[in-house]
This record gives sequence, C-alpha cells and structure tokens, in this order.
Amino acid sequence: MELLRFCEQDSDIFVQAERGQSLLEASLASGIRHYNICGGRARCSTCRVRVVDNPEGLSPRSVLEEMMAAQLHWGDEIRLACQARVTGPAVVERLVLDDLEAELASRIGSKSSATAHEQHVAIMFMDLNGFTSLTEKALPYDVVHLLNCYYREVGDAIVHNLGWIDKYIGDGIMALFGLQGGKPEDFCMGAARAALEGIARVNLLSQVTKKQFGVDLCLRAGIHYGLAVVGEMGHPMQMQQTAIGDSVNIAQRLESTSKEVCANLLVSAELLEQCNGQLLTGQRGVRQLKGRGEPSEFVEVTGLAKPDPIFLVHTSFVHLRPRMAEFVSNFYRRLLKDSPELAPIFEDADSVRLKTMVAKIFGTTIAGPEQTDQVEADLAELSRRHKSYGAMPDFLPLVGRAFIATIREALPDDTTPQTIEAWELLYANTAALMSKGLRKDGAAAG
Repeated sequence: MELLRFCEQDSDIFVQAERGQSLLEASLASGIRHYNICGGRARCSTCRVRVVDNPEGLSPRSVLEEMMAAQLHWGDEIRLACQARVTGPAVVERLVLDDLEAELASRIGSKSSATAHEQHVAIMFMDLNGFTSLTEKALPYDVVHLLNCYYREVGDAIVHNLGWIDKYIGDGIMALFGLQGGKPEDFCMGAARAALEGIARVNLLSQVTKKQFGVDLCLRAGIHYGLAVVGEMGHPMQMQQTAIGDSVNIAQRLESTSKEVCANLLVSAELLEQCNGQLLTGQRGVRQLKGRGEPSEFVEVTGLAKPDPIFLVHTSFVHLRPRMAEFVSNFYRRLLKDSPELAPIFEDADSVRLKTMVAKIFGTTIAGPEQTDQVEADLAELSRRHKSYGAMPDFLPLVGRAFIATIREALPDDTTPQTIEAWELLYANTAALMSKGLRKDGAAAG
C-alpha cells in the first residue's frame, strides 16, 4: 500500500492506495467527492489534479492523457486522476471542487451531471431568414404572435419526426434526433424530413407575412450526424438536457453556410451517408467552416428521393389545419349527400361533439408514431359512438370516398397524385383500426 496526500481547502486527506490503482479510484474509495463527469474514461478534464510533490509516485501519462494534455496545453504537473496510476507515495491537489454542486444536488434531489454520456445523434440548427425585417415593420405584439406561429409550425415538424427541441435561440432553433437510440438511418432521415417539412411550413407562413407586412420569410437549416456529449447541463436549480461538442459546432456552421450558398438545407457528408440514398441532393462543396481547423464537406438537400407518405401528409396538412372545423363540416355534408342511406344514423347524433372528436382524431393521427396509443384510444371512442348510432364496418368505404373527395377539394390545385395516395393510405390505416373497434363492440354486444 502507498500513502497519498490530497491537499484540500480546509485540511489534508491521507489515502491508502494499492499500487496500480488510479488516483481517481483511490480517492473515491476513501470517500472524497472527486468530480469525474465522463465516468473516468479520459473524455473530460474534471478529475484533473496538480502534482504538488513526488511526481515519481505516479505512472507516466497514458496515450489518452497525452492527447488531452496537448489539446489543453497542460504543464507536466497537471494529471488526469483517472489515468495516473499509483506507483509510490505522492502529494496532489484537486483542481475541480464540487462541494457546492454536491450541496445543491442533495438539497433539490437532482441527478448528478455525471449522467452525461457520449452518443451519436443528428443535430439540427434552423434560422428564420427575414425575421429582422419583420420586427422593423410589425407591432411588437404582432411579432410575438408570428414568432409563436413559427415556433409551432417548425416545432410540429420536429416533434412529428421524433426530434427533441433543445433550445430556442432568438428566431433560431436547435433540435436533436436519436436521443432515444435507434438506427442512425431512421433518426437521420427523421431530421432531414423535419427540416424539409419545416421549410414547407415556413413558406406558407411567408404568404401571410408577405401579404400583411411585405416581408418574405424562409427557413434555412444545417444538419450533422456525429458523436456529442449528451446530458443534463446548466445551473443545478434549472438543468436542461442538451448536447455539446464539435458535432454541434459543425451543424451550426452548416446552417450559417446555407445562407452564403443560397441553400435552404445543408447537411454533412456524415449525415448523407447514413441516409443511404434517400435524399435528393443539389450543390456540393468544401468549406473552411468557422471555428474548425480542417475543411468540411457540405451537401445541399432539395427533397426526398422517393415519395414518403408520412412526409406528404405532414406537409399538406398545413393547408387543412387552419380550416379544420370547416373541413369536418364539408366532409359530413359530402358524406350524407353521396350516401343518403347513412342519414338516419346521424339524425340523433350530437353533431358538434362528433365534429370536435373527428377534428381531434385528425390532428393526433397526423402527429405521427409517437401518438399511436392516443390515436387508438380516440378511434376506439369514436367507434363506440358510431356504433351507438348504428354504424357498421361496411359503411367505412363510403366514408373513405367522402373523406378523400373532401381532401381533394381542400388542398391546392397543384397537389400531386402522390400526396392524394398518401392520404388514401392514412385513411386505410385509420379505417382498419375503426373496423376493428366496430367489430369488437359488435361481438361484445352479441
């Protein structure tokens, strides 16, 4: 056993350590609250110490420690406690003291920031071009209203594609995809779809601002796939999950570069590779991104390589949502006109409640896979209500024809056949769930 001395603020602490044990292991075993945010894997510098005396009592720097020392310009006296192994007696001083954090954490019961970890994620930055001009021409409360409309439109695109809104930066947004794990191809495509959908949504919002204030808006975005440190960060009383690291910087620089090259969406070569040919690309280039030592490749993304039903429904739904009540009314009017035999079913129905329920289901169905449980619950309730009116599974094809016809009327004239097919697929899936509910209720009644 070797004797180590830790020079603390109030008094020295003496620790018995076995040869070959790391300084970090020895200090933690003795009860010292030694900060190590990466878990002692030489991925951070929070466990570093200053060797006060007898540096020969510690092993030479490991390869990982040498890399960090060179990056942070350390002198020979600074060591990583997780890498320095005991070979004899030594005197050291911790350089990162966590007493205040430990006290606050015990007071509020928060998780330690040591829960941070490295993870491959897709990072997206978005920026609203034209917003500064809008603030100069619109009243302050109008600006707040339009900004919240923008946050909702783009936020829906992110959430629908299983992304996490990390933070708002003025009129900019940072979002993360893949926090819950999964296949990189899936969450990288989710990030790309979210960006393209957000761009389409802002184009529609721009029609409003152009008409009212003479200002065009457009969304620019940059996405990168790479390794980042993910975890809860911030003041102990107000922690927030976020990501930091070079990958985050790359995504941010891609977004700022998009304006320079007149592109709406730029992605890195790393993200494009994960998407396996599912994206349509435009210009390519290599730029010295600000803050990076080596040039980085960027690729413009202009769309999806093949029709994506989820994307087509999401991007066309923005035309319907502002007039949802009108859409539902038109749907029921057409249904009863084309299929008058269904009229007796709805004679005693609470039309207001029924239309409200249909509108709610419509919205949650569009919201994507994360709303599956809610959609099924709402459809089960709608099935029970329709069953009480006398509806049968055989009526669903009639409902489908009226639904698609109403969709055609509500969407713009330039709507593509692929978009209509996407809505037909959505209805088919919804009808299958409703048919199941109607048959189940019928069997239970029998």
